[in-house]
Amino acid sequence: MFDTSKNPSDANRYDFEMIGGGGAGGCCGHSDSRGGGGGAGAYVSVCGVTLSHGTHKIKIGAGGSGSAERSGGDGGESSFAGYHAPGGSGGTWAEGMSFPGGKGGAVGAYIGERGGDGGYSLPSDKIASCGIGAPSPFGAGGAGVSGSSSSGKKGIGAGSGGSGGGCVSTSFSASGGNGADGCLLIYGYHTTAFGTAAE
Repeated sequence: MFDTSKNPSDANRYDFEMIGGGGAGGCCGHSDSRGGGGGAGAYVSVCGVTLSHGTHKIKIGAGGSGSAERSGGDGGESSFAGYHAPGGSGGTWAEGMSFPGGKGGAVGAYIGERGGDGGYSLPSDKIASCGIGAPSPFGAGGAGVSGSSSSGKKGIGAGSGGSGGGCVSTSFSASGGNGADGCLLIYGYHTTAFGTAAE
C-alpha cells in the first residue's frame, strides 16, 4: 500500500514509473536444445497523477520462473493508480534449431515503452549458444551462456528477462534463468498550485 494521508492536504499529484516482471529464459529439456531469452516487462512513466488522501494498492509483478522442462514462465503485471505494466513473455525452446526469445510486455496507451524481446538462441556444433535476456530501463538482462550444459542467468535490472539454458547431450539438463521482479518508483508530490509566485 502507498499511504498519502500523512502528506500536506494540498499534496495530491505524484510522479512515478514502474515496470512489469521479466520473463524467464527457455530451458534445455532435450539433447541439443537451446533456450531463448525472456522478454522484459513493459515500462510506464506517469507525471502528475492525482491521488486522493488515503491508501492506494500497489502490485509488483514477479519475474517469471525458469524450468528445465519447458519454456520460461511469463513475468507478472505491475499496477498502481489505475495504470498497468504487463510482464514479459518467457523464452521458448526447441530441439536442434534456432528459435526466438520471449516477447516483451506491451504498454498499451500509457506513456512508456514496450518491453524488449529476448535474444534468439543459436545452433552450434557441440556448444549450446543460448539467447540473452532482454534488458530493461533499470539494467541488463541475464547474460547469454554457452557450453555443453549451461543454465541461464537471472535478469539483473528490475523487469529484465532471464537468459536461456542449453545442452548438447541427453545426459544434461539446464534450466532457463529467472526473470527479474518488476518495481515501482514514486518520486514525490506536487501541490495543486503550479503557477508562478505573485510579484
